[in-house]
Amino acid sequence: MEQLRNSAGLWALCLAVVLVSVPAGALQAKGNLAVTYPGPDCGARPIAPVRPKAFKDNDQIIAYNASVRRFNDGNRKYVDCIQRYVNAAAEDIRLIRARIKAVVREASGPPKGADGG
Repeated sequence: MEQLRNSAGLWALCLAVVLVSVPAGALQAKGNLAVTYPGPDCGARPIAPVRPKAFKDNDQIIAYNASVRRFNDGNRKYVDCIQRYVNAAAEDIRLIRARIKAVVREASGPPKGADGG
């Protein structure tokens, strides 16, 4: 029995006992987020103005140019918002990966008290 206690066989036996005692379906992989990951809060992407095939007068040109400026300003704000969202999501991913590495490192080490102390 001493050899079993000091080998991977004991861990395999413990795992088998745990797996048999867990209700069916309880080990299904599920995400750890309490809710779905939030999407960006940037509003709708602006719609580009349609350029007329021909302008009737100077006022129509001025109006079209103003609508293009509004679109460009709105689109720049939208893209900046999306970039902030992507950067924040990348930071979330970095934090999650760091947490996973720490948990795996802890789980991969010897069990507490295994050194006889």
